[in-house]
Amino acid sequence: MDKSVIFVSYYTSNYKKWIDKLRESLTALNLEHDLVPISHQTKSNVGKDRWQANVRYKPQFILDMLEKHPEAKAIVWVDADGLVEREPELFFRLKEDLGVCFVPFPRREPRKYELLSGTVYVANNARGREMMRLWVKAMPYVKEQKQKLKQSPLLKPEQQVLQALLTIWKCVPEKLYNNADGLLRILHSFDRCKVSVKDLPDSYCHIRGNAGEGAGVITHGQASREWRWPEKARRRRQLADSARGRPFVRRRKPPNPKSAKGKKVRSNRPASRRKRRRRMGG
Repeated sequence: MDKSVIFVSYYTSNYKKWIDKLRESLTALNLEHDLVPISHQTKSNVGKDRWQANVRYKPQFILDMLEKHPEAKAIVWVDADGLVEREPELFFRLKEDLGVCFVPFPRREPRKYELLSGTVYVANNARGREMMRLWVKAMPYVKEQKQKLKQSPLLKPEQQVLQALLTIWKCVPEKLYNNADGLLRILHSFDRCKVSVKDLPDSYCHIRGNAGEGAGVITHGQASREWRWPEKARRRRQLADSARGRPFVRRRKPPNPKSAKGKKVRSNRPASRRKRRRRMGG
């Protein structure tokens, strides 16, 4: 195996089936990898909060991997639900300190871009390690400042903070999207680090199911939606089953007697044929 570039990721117990597929894809291409199981970063039972706490650990983990593998030229982070479909040749000849994908944010004018942290290339040099240290330092700082200012938490905390840092350091053109102004104000006086950045091709952080299927070098399945919005994920599975010819019964929620306040509560039982005709004017 070529040890100049090492592919890394961590996973919690609920991502086991995805990480096994990632490991198989890396082994099939003879790529060096280090996939580490971790415990949940919070005791919260709420899907979205728990997921955000877990992803905040990403910059610290990448920094740990840079120090764990001093022989490696670079570390490449791949989300646990990712798959390496083809040989990622670009990573073995990159000279920049950081490689990430910027994709256009839909339905926004003027056109703005979102940094995706599903695939992150970090050179194992002094600038790369310093960048990771500042990213680690910025994560709790942003959370604390947003709570102090009574602002809503970030939806994708790790990638939005990294994008804001790169913009403030003038490493990339200003192409931020939502929450940009607030983040720039919070991080305006933060420590500086000048790094070179490579805007990776879209195929290196391709979302499975999007246009261009089969063109991805590294593809991602967006498994996090299962944990951030469990109710939406359940409805998507039901609709998918229905499309495959597996009908599902959508059960109505029973009425709450306390909310009726003396009013007649409509029954959940289906109306008789006569009542249905009367409603329809028949």
